[in-house]
Amino acid sequence: MSARRHSIADNFDRNTRRPGFSGIRAGRLSEHRAVWAPGVKNRTQAALYINKRIEEHALALDAGKILDLGCGTSATLIDLAKARDARYSGLTLSRTRKQAADERILRQGLQEKIRIFEGDFRDPKVFRLFPDHDLLYAVESTSGLPQEADIAPLVAESLVPGGRMILCDYMLKDGEKSLLPKDRSLLTALREYGYAPGIRSARDWIGSFEDAGLETIAAEDFTGWLRVSPFSSVTAGAVSLFAGKIGMFRAEMLAGKITLSSMLRRGSMQYRFLVFQKSRESA
Repeated sequence: MSARRHSIADNFDRNTRRPGFSGIRAGRLSEHRAVWAPGVKNRTQAALYINKRIEEHALALDAGKILDLGCGTSATLIDLAKARDARYSGLTLSRTRKQAADERILRQGLQEKIRIFEGDFRDPKVFRLFPDHDLLYAVESTSGLPQEADIAPLVAESLVPGGRMILCDYMLKDGEKSLLPKDRSLLTALREYGYAPGIRSARDWIGSFEDAGLETIAAEDFTGWLRVSPFSSVTAGAVSLFAGKIGMFRAEMLAGKITLSSMLRRGSMQYRFLVFQKSRESA
């Protein structure tokens, strides 16, 4: 069965249940990309780099309410909650991941600080359950959105005046129309097997949030600080075809990872860290 026939929530459920998911990387470090920025000395620091950058913004705002959009099994929330006191919430599409997150939070003794909710952050009714937040962030969770999804107005509504939204994800270097034929083919494969229908450019995201009334205060490119998998040397198209033929979930996931690595190496894909702020004069 092709990956495109599975919902994002189903993908998360199946991925979370696979053997080894709750191991060292997911439990102790992070569930997102390691970033080998200047000054990073080891794998632990690289894995926690994005968390530390989010923490810097929380400290700058003296944030009392923080929401993770697409929290996975809560690794980033746990790291933040250990660093400082605040009210933390996480939103995930996956019931399996919510259960895993609740168990992990309980083991860490952080149940008074962190609450996990199951829901779709594209849904205005769900989003309005989380008003008056100082800081929202989405790390590697927006690429799974449909291409037409626009969460910026919902984010703007949820933030307090002066509050910030952090968006860290894979993004096209330029618009989709500017892609070379090879990269267009890779993008098609990535969307099918990488569960990433909503990948767009940083320019598109910035336009969306600025249209919603937020100011762009940072637009960083972390691509040069990634250690891209050597498996990208494998022909992504061939692996995608193989995955479709045999219909194996893990083969489909491998195809998505290889395709993404190939686009990062070719320069058509970037890993970006964007920060938006709501006006302090907002009513």
